Amino acid sequence: MQETLAELFPEAPAADRPRQRRWLVALVSVLAVIAGAAVSLARYTGTPSWKSVYAEDYPVYLIEALAHPWHSVFTAYAGYEQLVPRLIGQFVSFLPLADAAAAFAIIGALVTAGVAVFVYFVSAGHVRGTLARVLLALSVLLLPNALLQLGNSGVNTPWYLEIALFWALLWRPRSWTGLVAAAMIGFLTASSNITATVFVVLVAIRVVALPRVKEHAVTAGWLAGCLVQLPYFLHSSSQSSSRLSHLATPGQTLGFYGHDVLLSAFGWHLSWLLRHWVDQNYGVLITGGLIAIGTVVALITGTRRVRVFVVTALAFGFIFAAFAATVTWWVTVNRVKFDAEPGARYTALPILLLTAAAIVAVDAKFGPRLSRTSLSRESVPGIVASLTLIAVLCVGWIPDFRYQAQRDETPLWAPIVTQWHQVCQHHPVAHYYKDGYADNTTFTIPCSRLR
Repeated sequence: MQETLAELFPEAPAADRPRQRRWLVALVSVLAVIAGAAVSLARYTGTPSWKSVYAEDYPVYLIEALAHPWHSVFTAYAGYEQLVPRLIGQFVSFLPLADAAAAFAIIGALVTAGVAVFVYFVSAGHVRGTLARVLLALSVLLLPNALLQLGNSGVNTPWYLEIALFWALLWRPRSWTGLVAAAMIGFLTASSNITATVFVVLVAIRVVALPRVKEHAVTAGWLAGCLVQLPYFLHSSSQSSSRLSHLATPGQTLGFYGHDVLLSAFGWHLSWLLRHWVDQNYGVLITGGLIAIGTVVALITGTRRVRVFVVTALAFGFIFAAFAATVTWWVTVNRVKFDAEPGARYTALPILLLTAAAIVAVDAKFGPRLSRTSLSRESVPGIVASLTLIAVLCVGWIPDFRYQAQRDETPLWAPIVTQWHQVCQHHPVAHYYKDGYADNTTFTIPCSRLR
């Protein structure tokens, strides 16, 4: 059993690069993050994301950081600690108020691109081909339904961190820098989102497969983040309004996985075409059937490492979506519209794991042929398989690169700033009444902080 589970944590090929080459890789990585952030910002139509502030970024993270500097960082929201969004809000509060919208959007885009680059490097143990790892990174950056909720905001950065955490838990870093990075990913993710507790499944597998202490920097970071969440969870679970007091039924949870994950796995636009052409339930049968066929082929033709990864990725994706939907029951019953999906944030990781399973299987089967041979008869199957995989991914990437979504219909930030400045022209403090998020509270903010 331990030997089989160890296949989930392969060591990446040693990269013995000279110092100049390492600096070049670092420079290219930084440029890739900047370019990826620009791509993320460019994906929205309508109101540019840098001219508006989305969801809790303004009324929760920014307002509370302005009213209670640093104290707000450890204030619970929605029943748990949200460390990274709180830190982003605290940082933005130090900037001129007029720059807040751009700051939230740019930081969110940088996190998205940073996670994509991180996945490119740490997936080397499972994905040996450069092209395949580029596709894996692009799948993070070009996630079709990211425009519905996730992109270019502070509030949704933890969902991208969970993508990074999945790969960090499979990664076996060779350097102290890598160990620290893995530990930080574990800590920041677990201390920012309560759903990170679901990763206990992968943590347990890692502990069994890799019993040596030095293999568990990411485990220690994740555990420390969970300990940060513990007092918040104990307090919120004792309240009558706790999410645990009303759970989705198994049928509702399965429906969410089918309608929101499987149906959307090949692209958001395609999922709506299927809804109109054959009804969403038949659409689930079509997409789910194709995924099932691909899974069976991978399990039959793949190596043991591929089989272990495919089973783990698909099973964990289902567990993650099921847990999130069960404790957030309303996403299973609220209406899904073309420009708004209530549970889009819960589908990102499961959909990306479906993509990762396909990329790992194709790379393991055909990658070695492509890397060892020139254009010949032996390389033709690998070329065909790679082109087919790219074509399937582009079914979602191309039509879903830009479209109108509820996320980019938020009010312009400039008029809000003007209103704050008008108040502060006549008063030393400004008041903000928060009635749409959590408790109805009035926050008093010194105008000296609204630069």
